[in-house]
Amino acid sequence: MQVDAIRVFVPCKNYQQSCDFYQALGFTIEPASADLSIATSGECSLFLYQSC
Repeated sequence: MQVDAIRVFVPCKNYQQSCDFYQALGFTIEPASADLSIATSGECSLFLYQSC
């Protein structure tokens, strides 16, 4: 078995504020749906999602 990537899911109470925060850190934010985005910086990436 070969693992290509492991991404962590980061729950966000304030989804837009979290997207803005990671973007300010240099991540590129790519929306995947209304409440899920992929934040990428170089070879690092994570999922940001709206939590309850």
